[in-house]
Amino acid sequence: MIEETYTGLEGEGNSDETPIFLSGISAFELGSFLDATEASFLDGDPNLTFHQWAAGLHLATMWGFEDIRDKIIPKLDGTISKIDPLDRIDL
Repeated sequence: MIEETYTGLEGEGNSDETPIFLSGISAFELGSFLDATEASFLDGDPNLTFHQWAAGLHLATMWGFEDIRDKIIPKLDGTISKIDPLDRIDL
């Protein structure tokens, strides 16, 4: 379940004047989560980078989406060999 710190303020998202604010989540992370979510339910080999899969996994874990997380992990494993070893340290 989404932790209370990520649910926002009362009235948030009810109008254009009070948008939903996801504190601590970048546009890249959210976009990657959405791409990974869509890709995890499609057949074939989605063309996402290691960093996109990792960002998707981060949010799936944070928000408790276990089924999506379980589908992302094998895709992430398949892309890790394609990145620079020094970039792996940054993870």
